[in-house]
Amino acid sequence: MSMRIRLKQLAVAGGLVGGIVGTGCLTRPVQPNAPTTKTNFTANVKQSAIDKIDLLLAIDNSGSMGDKQKFLAEAVPNLVKRLVTPNCVDPNTGAVAKANGATGVNEDATGQFGCAAGSKPEFKPIVDIHIGVVSSDMGSFGSDSCVDKSDKGNLVKRAKDGTGKDVQVNPIEPSGFLAWYPTSDRHGKNPAPAGPYSDPAKISESFASLVRGVGEDGCGLEAQLESMYHFLIQPEPYQAIAVEGGRAVYKGIDNDVLKQRHDFLRTDSLVAVIMLTDEDDSSVDPLSVGGQGYAFMSSNFPAPASVASDPGRRRPDDATFGGGTTAPRGTTACATDPNSADCTSCAFQFNCNAADASCQKIKNDPNCKDNNGYHKPEDDILNVRFQHMKQRFGIDPQYPIRRYVNGLQSKSVPDRVGEHDGAGNYIGRNNCTNPLFAKSLPVSAEEGVDPKTKTAIFNASDENGAMKDDKGAQLTVCGIPRGNRDESLVFFAVVGGVPNDLLHFDPNDADKSRLGDEDWIKILGKDPQRFDYSGIDSRMIQSTQPRKDRPTGAGVPDFNGADPGNATHRDWDTKNADLQYACTFALPSALQKAYTNSPTFDCANGSDSPLCSGDKTKTSRAQVRAKAFPTVRELLVARSLGDQGIASSLCPQETADVNSALYGYNPAVKAIVDRLANAISRQCLPRPLTPDATGQVACLMLAVLPDKGDTCAAHAGYKDVTGDVLKNFRESQKAAGDSDKLTLTVCEIPQVTVAKGQSCDGTSPDRNKGTGWCYVTNDPSSKRCPQAIEFSQDSIVPGATVALQCIDQSGAGAGGTPTP
Repeated sequence: MSMRIRLKQLAVAGGLVGGIVGTGCLTRPVQPNAPTTKTNFTANVKQSAIDKIDLLLAIDNSGSMGDKQKFLAEAVPNLVKRLVTPNCVDPNTGAVAKANGATGVNEDATGQFGCAAGSKPEFKPIVDIHIGVVSSDMGSFGSDSCVDKSDKGNLVKRAKDGTGKDVQVNPIEPSGFLAWYPTSDRHGKNPAPAGPYSDPAKISESFASLVRGVGEDGCGLEAQLESMYHFLIQPEPYQAIAVEGGRAVYKGIDNDVLKQRHDFLRTDSLVAVIMLTDEDDSSVDPLSVGGQGYAFMSSNFPAPASVASDPGRRRPDDATFGGGTTAPRGTTACATDPNSADCTSCAFQFNCNAADASCQKIKNDPNCKDNNGYHKPEDDILNVRFQHMKQRFGIDPQYPIRRYVNGLQSKSVPDRVGEHDGAGNYIGRNNCTNPLFAKSLPVSAEEGVDPKTKTAIFNASDENGAMKDDKGAQLTVCGIPRGNRDESLVFFAVVGGVPNDLLHFDPNDADKSRLGDEDWIKILGKDPQRFDYSGIDSRMIQSTQPRKDRPTGAGVPDFNGADPGNATHRDWDTKNADLQYACTFALPSALQKAYTNSPTFDCANGSDSPLCSGDKTKTSRAQVRAKAFPTVRELLVARSLGDQGIASSLCPQETADVNSALYGYNPAVKAIVDRLANAISRQCLPRPLTPDATGQVACLMLAVLPDKGDTCAAHAGYKDVTGDVLKNFRESQKAAGDSDKLTLTVCEIPQVTVAKGQSCDGTSPDRNKGTGWCYVTNDPSSKRCPQAIEFSQDSIVPGATVALQCIDQSGAGAGGTPTP
């Protein structure tokens, strides 16, 4: 690894201030029920066009990432090109008729955007994109490692000049992101950025410069997940972490992050996070273990005075061991059953009550007697500390995976006080508005004290001054109002350490590239969060020792050629200082590294690594391959997010033929944009609805207007909702946690009846027009999507929250409007 480089319901919230086309679709399963007059299912619906994307790259900047950043920089133009000039596709099969054939920035009444007859754009060309980058370097977290200047979860603005010196990308927004914003009649009320780009080639060049500028001199204990969370989600991003009386505490609030977040993140955009990393996330929760979690990031692990100077826990100060002292072991039970109540840290023997049986159990545990309960130097090298934490240490001082999953899905997240209980256990009490799902964001905050709880609060201000609620009361950053973004418009992609043959990427078929449960078992195991790794591919096992079923030994030759499936690399003698690899790939000659006797060089000191060329008995070997370790935690987040999570390999299948679809990170870019395209273009109802004799289906489309005081009469065709329908809908809002919307007007959008194969969206001359929404069946433009919901252009209210409520008529011969 790279520590050697540096140790210093009736769910309403459709919320979609629009999808990129005027089409709404059900993506959640519709549960069959017997016909009834009550609502059987609801679904969030995209009513109008989302015209913007906020793209955040979280890039590992630890040692050994330079070659990977090079491939990502080369893939950037393909990412930009696909978004601003989408493919023209065959409407019947979805096959690409012309790559990047959809052009134009202004509205096109035909809906074709330059695509030839018989084809259509996969989605409208995007005319508003924000692109930001954060690094994995979050600093020390209060430890003695990585104490130099860090990026602290702020946007990275730097590039590298010809000499490798840091320079600022130009033009770039004052808050540190790039803005694609060509002149267009589709911008509406969207404010123009300070330094907009209108040339795809120029923004691609600046984007690539940002990627390369991240560099590879950041902290070797990477905080990939926490950096993303700190910038995008943390309601009260701390300014610093201090250790007071041996316990870590958050200090201040980072107003730079608040300002950058305010400017970068729009409340009505599609948000995509792309994480590029060759190692597992090492984010430590500094407040865990009673505020002592930071110690696990320390080279010199703090210990009681009675054992602080014990030579049995002191590591040699050399290139392999790195100096410092070891951490306490877990009890014997941890190695085989981390879930056991008997699994805990041997460190507790020094401060537990000796009169308690549980204390005596720890003191008498064989692991806790050996070496005073501390790891021996060869068993706790800091470079490989962050793997199998509970098994090895008896406690896990990292943030739980659910913190990040919740942050990317839930409208509420914890504030500082709500994260931990008094003992430092992470509880995650969701008592704050998640900035990712907020209606508006503060530009700064000022620390104060809650008069009731006597805890710190942070009063929010925006560009107009103090933020107030409807009654004029001061808002805190925790209490800002919720917005309308739906979780289906937030994506998380990992380009990380996983073998390509476990991903079965097909450049010609996005559906075949999707991962199922069986695939994920091979990648992560059956239930890794409960320590059940059954079914996992051996290459994804984190281990300093050679793994079962992997080739190893002096008689196994190195493999220096192409290895598309990442199956042929061998395991090796890491001397307990490195993990085995998930995958490796051949470096092109320009990126191969000549031998240098440096601790940061993978082939130094007679290394047995399979990344090195020539005779393994020689000590001066060049590096001809690069590697990635199993990125377990990042992939766990992607897995937990379901369709919103995307996985790709950091190990390119092709590194020589730049024109290949498999070259570099082209597969990753395609997998990511394919998934985004599915969200910003037509999606399908999971099964057909049953129209009545007039062609209508038994559904109501209810819209919550975005502005207080707005009326249904002000919008074409909208009708007031009263009686039990309104009462039941308000109850559903309360149940969904949307109480802040109870004062907003609810309207019914009329249903428009259209002939089979026709639509009400009015985007082409041969389609029927009407005011409202329609259920589309067997539309020639949707044979891959035989049923969908569409809206007429004049029925769209930007910012409205829209919900479809239907009576399930499965097996029934007639539909009808739902009644209370």
